[in-house]
This record gives sequence, C-alpha cells and structure tokens, in this order.
Amino acid sequence: MKYLIIIISILIINIFQEPKVVMLSGEQVKIKVDTNSQLISREIQLLKSAKITKAEGNCNGFWIQKETITVHKFSKLEKSIGTVLKPGKYTVYPILRKNQTKAKIKLTLNVNQ
Repeated sequence: MKYLIIIISILIINIFQEPKVVMLSGEQVKIKVDTNSQLISREIQLLKSAKITKAEGNCNGFWIQKETITVHKFSKLEKSIGTVLKPGKYTVYPILRKNQTKAKIKLTLNVNQ
C-alpha cells in the first residue's frame, strides 16, 4: 500500500510538471492591390513565460505584438523557435509574400507550470 501511494504521488507530480501547450495564430488578408490589409489574430494571455516550439504558415515571416507594441519580428519561421514570451497579452500577424493576398501563421508555445 505504501508503494502504491508513492507511485501515485510521483505520477501526479509528473502530470503537473508537464508543459502546457498553447496556440497563437493570426492572418493577413489583402482584398485589393494597393489597399490596406485586414489583420486578424486570436489574442492570448500568458500568465507565465512560454517558449515558441513550432511555427507554421504560408507567409514571408511574421511579427508578434504584446498589447500594441511589436516585440518580435522574424523573416524566417524557424528563427522564432526557442524565443521566450514573458507574461502578457499577445497577438501574431504574418507578413505577406509578394503578390500574396492571404497568409496565415500558427505558433505552438510551451508554458512551463
């Protein structure tokens, strides 16, 4: 019985120490050439720091905003891997390629609890 309690305790501790995965995504749409683009992003609030572990998209890089301030800008998706975002509210927006009218970006973040 004693060993069973120890094993269950260790499993519970390990479950709570696993990183939490959070997604941050955005898109940019340009309806007509030489017009303003529409920026769309699902805002997330981080209560703890989070590390970018994956970046996917059909864009020419992207930028990350904390509140209304651009805090990171990447010309290549893979260069963002490992970047740590501190607690706060974030949005992300893709950079359109030449002659592109719609682009998306999706980031996977690991939040250590």
